[in-house]
Amino acid sequence: MHELEKVSIDAGSKIFGLLKGMSLRPEFALAEFVDNSLGSYLKHKKALAKTQKDFILEVTVNIDTVSEVITIKDNAFGIDQEDLSTALTIGASSKGSEMNEFGIGMKLAGFWFASDWELRTKALDEPWEKSLKFNVLQLEEDDTTEVLISYRNVKHNDSYTEITLSKFNDGRFPGKLVRNKVEMVLKEMYRRYYENNEMKLFFVVDDKELLLKNEKRPILNMPFLNKKQNPMHEWKVPIKFSRDKYKISGWVGLLEKSKIDSAGFDLFRRNRLVEWKWKPRKEESEFNIFGGKRSEADARLFGEFDFTNFDVTSNKNEIQWPPDLKEEFLEHLYFSIHYQKKMGKGGKAVLHDFWSMLENYKALNKVIKNPESPEDFKQEAIDTVQIKLEVVHDQEEPIIDKNSFEDSEPPLSKDLDLDGKTFEFPVTVTDDEKWLVKAILNKGKSSDPFFSFNSEKTDKWPRELTMRMNISHPYFKLIVSDQDTFADKGGDLIALYSYMCIMEQYALDDAKPISPSFFRVRINKLLSSLYG
Repeated sequence: MHELEKVSIDAGSKIFGLLKGMSLRPEFALAEFVDNSLGSYLKHKKALAKTQKDFILEVTVNIDTVSEVITIKDNAFGIDQEDLSTALTIGASSKGSEMNEFGIGMKLAGFWFASDWELRTKALDEPWEKSLKFNVLQLEEDDTTEVLISYRNVKHNDSYTEITLSKFNDGRFPGKLVRNKVEMVLKEMYRRYYENNEMKLFFVVDDKELLLKNEKRPILNMPFLNKKQNPMHEWKVPIKFSRDKYKISGWVGLLEKSKIDSAGFDLFRRNRLVEWKWKPRKEESEFNIFGGKRSEADARLFGEFDFTNFDVTSNKNEIQWPPDLKEEFLEHLYFSIHYQKKMGKGGKAVLHDFWSMLENYKALNKVIKNPESPEDFKQEAIDTVQIKLEVVHDQEEPIIDKNSFEDSEPPLSKDLDLDGKTFEFPVTVTDDEKWLVKAILNKGKSSDPFFSFNSEKTDKWPRELTMRMNISHPYFKLIVSDQDTFADKGGDLIALYSYMCIMEQYALDDAKPISPSFFRVRINKLLSSLYG
């Protein structure tokens, strides 16, 4: 018989340095503490319900930017004596807890954020408060993973856990931009619990308290193809999918207002948001549901899916798909919203009413809303378009390839009106040069051409091209209906016609055989015949 019967796989005190060096994002690291609170509530829901009628879990995330301290406190069950060792052992998880499945979240987040942190907890069924202080430098110096527990008798029967983070590791205390990101993530991640009145999450920065609430994105409600004889209809399609033990259920809908940043699918597991605004593209799947960027699907398609019996990554921000299952689900989803179940005459597939509404909404929107473009516009919408033009069109890839003379396909979109408003942005025209484009919105006669331009060479730019766009033209009024449309897609409309003018000027400069004004004249003639 061998003398060595067992061997310890205790990680040792060096584990703290490894946790500090892990690749984490602060918003997901802070969410680990909230998960801990929520897990405690869900595990002991019945016991907590006996303490107070209509008990609601309350979690407060308090960030003190002056002292650089973060405190997370809850009114959940607390950590009792039996679970304390498990709660602080890396890789060990409490039985029956839905949110603490990996047994590393709270510990990883604590040591990742700070070299000093403290835990205070009072369990519902115990008469004392326990507190533990973690000092990484001291633990490493003593070469130990053991921490002393302090006990304090209390007379009240409250239950809670409070975690205090201090002495943050370099660059880990969240600045303003990161705090905004944390607020947004926490607002979305636990929204099911807010909606069900099971949880309140308070986000406090320097004594300014905010109760986090999720704002629902309204679903389009209108008759099919906007015919008055058709009944009002909520444009939402239920989705059910399963393979073996894996199940996905939910719905896909059309946004009431077109907005690229609001579109996409939200993926839930155990009522907690794992991924949001997921837009599977052609790079990810053969079934390119969202099409190209700035398409109608890209700006209007959204939905929610619940995943059952799926695993997630250790920081719980990504679904783990079994082999080939994602493609199988996307195929099912694609056909569920594109085509009707019943075949048409001759066994042909019939386009789903849902997809017809998605593709035709751009034209129908004029009937629903005031067809006239608004006269007054918020500066926010104007600034959004200016930023998009500067960022998107001052690019590395030229719009003109000198070898092939093929231009890239510019995205078409919508816009708003403000007489005399000017947008300026540089465009990479060839590998050798950039031009400055000035797009000016003007009120002309409705019968005037939609766009025109002139250009000149300057000391700073090889070409300064000035394009004038007629915002009184019927085509412009059809395309542009509201502030959201302008902010979302106005830059695309300006860019499209700017590119056409650039191509004409480039043809003039390079003496191409085709008439340089051919494209502009033909487009103006077409728009006048359709909308004049």
